[in-house]
Amino acid sequence: MRREEMALSGHSDRDRLLLLEIGTGSKEAFDRFYETYVPIMYRVAVRLTDNRMDAEDVVQDVLLDVLRRPEKYDPSRGTLEAWLLVKTKSKSLDALRKRSRTVPLGPHREQAPADTVPAPEEALLLRAEAETVRSALRGIPALQREALYGAYFESMTHRELAERLNRPLGTVKSLVRYGLNNIKKQLAAKGWTGAPKGGDRVESD
Repeated sequence: MRREEMALSGHSDRDRLLLLEIGTGSKEAFDRFYETYVPIMYRVAVRLTDNRMDAEDVVQDVLLDVLRRPEKYDPSRGTLEAWLLVKTKSKSLDALRKRSRTVPLGPHREQAPADTVPAPEEALLLRAEAETVRSALRGIPALQREALYGAYFESMTHRELAERLNRPLGTVKSLVRYGLNNIKKQLAAKGWTGAPKGGDRVESD
């Protein structure tokens, strides 16, 4: 196991133990969790919803999920921070959809100007999403992973992939399609609403 993977494994084990302690009703464990993760979750929620009250509701919803089902966190799928930020993004998008179906907000709702929210929150969210995608990629068959990596990260055509993998063109297209479907299922299981669709990439052979 590489040093980076060993460090991630150790960190994830500590995260899992922290949630298990929360599940037993430990106030100290919850306080550690709150101080470590809630400020990050709130900043990301404000960044996404552009509304402090909505952001508070989002964070409260995520906290309730964690308190009710702390065992839902799976360390093999990434760090606790990444899991929480993906859940925060999902619930923030839900809040935006609900807001779009209601009457426009009045002046009593405090808005958070976008230019006052620090850019590092975007970097945190991107890092969490990248970690989630890497975890999902590790969970699919090797050939599908190699085909997806070539198609999406190296911008290779299906014909180029067929030559690299020494597989028929039709097989390569199937590998990419099945790989995308598997990634979509894994990302959905992790709570990411931005899971890719099979037709997102326009292919030119």
